[in-house]
Amino acid sequence: MFTIEHNHDETVVTLIDDVAAVREDDVRFLLSETGVVFMQVNEETGATHRVSLSLTQFDNMIAALNLPEGAYAAS
Repeated sequence: MFTIEHNHDETVVTLIDDVAAVREDDVRFLLSETGVVFMQVNEETGATHRVSLSLTQFDNMIAALNLPEGAYAAS
């Protein structure tokens, strides 16, 4: 399950792991004109884990999902 929220300067997508046998914490990613931030809050500790990507890194990650194993140069 996921939700999508369009705010003034970013889009927020929340991925909810509602069907797994062992449920993972929700993952939110915030997309803006400057980059993408992935966030996950550990429900047990309250700690927030955060990964920031440039738009180029995000584009490369999406492209990588459909490619076979190997090394690639971004074009």
